[in-house]
Amino acid sequence: MAATILITGTILILLILYFFVFPHMHLRWGATNEEVKAKMPGDEIVKSVHFNATRAISINSSPENIWKWIIQIGSISITWLELIFISFLISRYFKIQSQSQ
Repeated sequence: MAATILITGTILILLILYFFVFPHMHLRWGATNEEVKAKMPGDEIVKSVHFNATRAISINSSPENIWKWIIQIGSISITWLELIFISFLISRYFKIQSQSQ
């Protein structure tokens, strides 16, 4: 009984922290006050928002170096998608036949 109360209390405290203390940190992670207040592309299209978050990071490098890094990440993710797609095709259309083993 005491363990149940302890677990329930811990979950309640974590939920309160998550919904009332941490949202501010999650909605503006890494962004300065100026970045949060800045106009973003598309702000003129959407008049009323239900959710607003501005997240940012600072990278001390040139745009050329950053772009190379972003391209590299994109190529890695595409490779994984290709592998997943190939795996799906193989499992869908080619079955291992036990009598051939």
